[in-house]
Amino acid sequence: MFKRPHLLIEDFNRMYSTPLKVYEGIILKYRTSPDGRCFNEHCPFRERHTIRENYRKITNRPAFLCINCLNHFYPMVDSPMSKTHVSPEHWFQITYLMCASGHSPSASELTRRYPYSDKTISKLMHAIRYQMGKCMDWKFENAIIEVDGAGVYTGKKGYDKHFRFKAGRGSQRKATIIVIRERGQRVKLFKAHSEDLESVLELLKEHVDKETCIIATDELATYNKLRALGYAHVVVNHSGEKDKTKRWKNGIASTNRAEGIFSLLKRTMRGGYINISDPYLQNYLNEIAFKVSYAQEYDYGFEILIRSFGSLYDYYRDKFPNETGREDAA
Repeated sequence: MFKRPHLLIEDFNRMYSTPLKVYEGIILKYRTSPDGRCFNEHCPFRERHTIRENYRKITNRPAFLCINCLNHFYPMVDSPMSKTHVSPEHWFQITYLMCASGHSPSASELTRRYPYSDKTISKLMHAIRYQMGKCMDWKFENAIIEVDGAGVYTGKKGYDKHFRFKAGRGSQRKATIIVIRERGQRVKLFKAHSEDLESVLELLKEHVDKETCIIATDELATYNKLRALGYAHVVVNHSGEKDKTKRWKNGIASTNRAEGIFSLLKRTMRGGYINISDPYLQNYLNEIAFKVSYAQEYDYGFEILIRSFGSLYDYYRDKFPNETGREDAA
């Protein structure tokens, strides 16, 4: 029998078809305490019962009750899902759809599918994109890293219609995007002030291990000082190489994978995002980077995204005093 490499959207929607299934999934699977016990560390029966044995859903409230310490626990607290009127099953479905779709669904498309306004859907999608950025907190190590920059059109809002924009690099109509991609699947995208050495170095120092990584770039003069600064640096010359077969790949020097990310970004902008304003550009970059980095996961990185909310045990650790409201049976 053919085994699908990824979880189908239809199967996912069946798994989380009701609010109760979503709450149980969050509190029993994604945001559990390290030992699987009650989130209240002072619970008298914490060492005897697991969360599944301990908790009961409270009717008409998005909360669970511990039957031993009688405290309430809210699965969605301290997460983008808190303080929203969007149904939890719809929240999960939209999140998985954004993770699994080849192109990002537009807000108007989701508005036709779910009973919410354009403004609500747009805010929800930006909250998900922002959370995707929090999942990209790892650092590149022991790899060949491709670094490249390009300009992305972000419109002319705020400028007079007769304003004469500068052509080429540095135009006010474009934002500078820096891509850092590993030879493999992982990638990070950043909005930078410019493509000068200072902006690039700031990103490389934070996200690339200097001791174990090799950086591959094109012939832009900005990157010429990387070797003097202690980076292992190789260059591919797109225009000056006499041998045309080496203009795109010269040994290990190549930026083809990084340029492929720009191709994906610009196609997604035309087909899904349509218009991107500069203040929200980094959120869109987070989504592209997350989807590429976790494309091989069985659930397209959905579990990684939900686990990034953090454990409820960490949130409730200091919320309750050392009084349980019930005598210890011991």
